[in-house]
Amino acid sequence: MALSLKAAGLGDIAPAIDAKAGPAGSAGFQFGSSSSQFLAAALAALAFASCFCQMFILPRIPLIPWGDPVLFLQNAMRMSRGQLAYRDFFEFVTPGIDVTYDALLRIFGARAWLPNLLMCVLAAAVALILTLVARHILPGKYAAVPALLFIAGVLPISLYATHHWFSTLAGLAAALVLIDKTTTARIVAAGIFCGIAACFTQTAGAALFAAILIFLVWEREGGLAQGGIGKRLGMLATTTAATFAIFNAYFLVKVGAAKFFYFTLVFPLRYFRSPGFNTLRIYGTGLRELPSSRIFAFGVVHLLVPLIYFVAIGLLWTISLPRKEKRAMAVVTLVGLALFASVALGPSPLRLATVTPPALILFAFLSHRYAKSSFAFYVAAGVPLILAVAIPVRMQFHQHWFLDSPSGRIAFLDRARYDEFQWASVHTRPNQPFFGNEPMWYALGLWDPTPLYFTTNTEFTRPEQVQAIIAAIENSRVPVMVLIPDTSQATSEIARANPADHMGPFRAYLRQNYHLDTRFATGDEAWIRNELQREIQPPIPQKMNAMKGPTARP
Repeated sequence: MALSLKAAGLGDIAPAIDAKAGPAGSAGFQFGSSSSQFLAAALAALAFASCFCQMFILPRIPLIPWGDPVLFLQNAMRMSRGQLAYRDFFEFVTPGIDVTYDALLRIFGARAWLPNLLMCVLAAAVALILTLVARHILPGKYAAVPALLFIAGVLPISLYATHHWFSTLAGLAAALVLIDKTTTARIVAAGIFCGIAACFTQTAGAALFAAILIFLVWEREGGLAQGGIGKRLGMLATTTAATFAIFNAYFLVKVGAAKFFYFTLVFPLRYFRSPGFNTLRIYGTGLRELPSSRIFAFGVVHLLVPLIYFVAIGLLWTISLPRKEKRAMAVVTLVGLALFASVALGPSPLRLATVTPPALILFAFLSHRYAKSSFAFYVAAGVPLILAVAIPVRMQFHQHWFLDSPSGRIAFLDRARYDEFQWASVHTRPNQPFFGNEPMWYALGLWDPTPLYFTTNTEFTRPEQVQAIIAAIENSRVPVMVLIPDTSQATSEIARANPADHMGPFRAYLRQNYHLDTRFATGDEAWIRNELQREIQPPIPQKMNAMKGPTARP
């Protein structure tokens, strides 16, 4: 295998096949061995299966798409209509995720299963690369612990195919190519992965570039590498910049560099932290709303990050490690710190979960190094393995409801949410203009004529954006809107007390042109345009819509 990689010109980038990957005592389980490859593949398959059973009702009915993926799918749908990010609609992250979803929509169409299946693929890819990296630090069976912790301790609270996962994958790939040794080809590959990370999350790409730059300097100063440091840093910077520029060239030309960098750099610096969910106050929130099966994952994510990285830095400075083990620890620690730094100002459970994988490797390393017996391994591996099976099984027996929609049959675990979508399926039709509930427009085949995929009552939603929303709704004569109370119901007294709330003109327009029709158990509100002659009719009963899942307790 090593010969074939060299013959293909990839010998420098591929990890050393014949060298032992783990610390002393790992003989018989080498990184390139068939048993090591089987372990990585098996864990990737387990991650895919566990994720699939949490996002689909077997055999293949997807749960209602929710969260970040719906926002980016909305942007992708806008792109399919000829619009462009930053020019025709609002976007404040680099366009990698929009382009990815646009490509998938063009291939598969707007199917409800698309973001769910993409998350399953991402889960498998993370588990695979996580295990390949772990094999350089952990011997034998211990290399399975990080992926098992990922499957049971991260995935259950992060089942959203968002841009952070792509940046984390790029970061893990950069760590993998540098973990064995540093050559020209490996530095170029690491620079490419930094550029890719920046194309999905600009902060992650910049932090990852800085981390690898620090690693190259540390490696040189520590006598772990030879060669001119200036040349190495130049190669890293050049390949990172070139990758980013090539990927974003179309947007830079069509939109203009000034507007592109305003929305991806200036706007986030000024307004990103305006909403409470983008500040440090978000750390640790959401625990009360989680089912008991997700509490373990919540604890893993919030206890390991960032504590484990600082412990690892302390170990690198204070204890003596074999040379290969030390550089591997340094790469993983710096990459993990970089990914954490990219979400540190808004550490929501989802964002923290997406940057946890390097911390899982370091946790497993510390557990293996300082455990007095193999009992620690059986706990660290056995508990996650049981949960990796139990959580999906429990979800399958959760009571659920089905709805036939233009995007295919979708499943709900919440009766109140099902009732809301059932109402909307009766009062809308495919390709109708719509504003409000983001998951609803995608599932029901609607389209949003406004340039903004969601609004806030903070500085994050600018006055000019509010005016653009009003103009788009008026031009399209949007017949139905489903809004959260924060958007529709703030009183004038509350608005005056909050000068950052610029939604007042929208609320005034709403009350002048729409009337409140239904208030759902979810808290959402359905508003119907005044001039429409609405026929009062109950939801249309459908046999399959009334189906429930197994009668086990929710």
